[in-house]
Amino acid sequence: MSKEQDILVEAFVLGKLAGEELVQFEAKISQDAELRELVTLKLAERDVMETMAGNLLRQQINEEYQQLETQPGRKRYPYLSYVLVGLLVLASLIYYKVNSDKEPLTTGYALDKDDKSEQVSDKPAVQSPVIVENQATEDEILPNVEIPKVELPIKIDFKKVIKAAYAIPIALLQSRGGDEGGAYNNAVKAFEQKNFKEVLNLLNSLPADEEQEALSLRAHAFFILGNYKEALADFKSLQVGGIYKKEGEWYGLLAAIAFNGEKDKSWQKDLDLILKNVNHPFHKEALQLSKAIK
Repeated sequence: MSKEQDILVEAFVLGKLAGEELVQFEAKISQDAELRELVTLKLAERDVMETMAGNLLRQQINEEYQQLETQPGRKRYPYLSYVLVGLLVLASLIYYKVNSDKEPLTTGYALDKDDKSEQVSDKPAVQSPVIVENQATEDEILPNVEIPKVELPIKIDFKKVIKAAYAIPIALLQSRGGDEGGAYNNAVKAFEQKNFKEVLNLLNSLPADEEQEALSLRAHAFFILGNYKEALADFKSLQVGGIYKKEGEWYGLLAAIAFNGEKDKSWQKDLDLILKNVNHPFHKEALQLSKAIK
């Protein structure tokens, strides 16, 4: 994919494309499966980063506030509320920097310049309260309170990223067995109708004549239903050899990440093997996945 197209994808994900340029790019997405997968993955990455950034910043502020409130013997100073407000403002700036593709918020109460002279409020002006209690005297030395740096690790939602990276192989539904009314052909029809549980019922025992094809179909049915452990077992069987070996390596990797996630990163070595093999049919997809789960 060209550098120019990468820039367009980034602009689209951030909501910076508009007009004819947006229409043309959306049409291109509908026609290009590879581009569509990339955009889907990028959108998932953005959603994960935005959600986690906002939640972690709020958590950090709450923890700092609770720590100040619960420390024994510490004297409360009114200026601490201003420090906490400063923290909230800083968190908001960071969050909206990450979420820069959103439209700026408006209150709805702004007046046009020409109408300001005619708009008169009938409500009394509200003055800010003056804080008197616990005012610091000139002799008191106020403690230095530093604004904490927000450097918490961001936890990745591996299952969400994997769902964005997954795509049903086109050849999966193009294969047909010799027996028109056989279990495999009926399973293909059930898969096309998105009746994945019926696929598993039909392929509980693999037909001898279409064993590899049926095994691949069953593995994908398990994956789509979220049964990643069973899907992983079937994809590993495909890795033994045959025309589905490379497919088994890639989709087995996705199933392993979705099933094990952060708790067991043994899947990293399988990802590295695909990344090192530039001729692997799923090399590009592996590069995109690697960026998403860093």
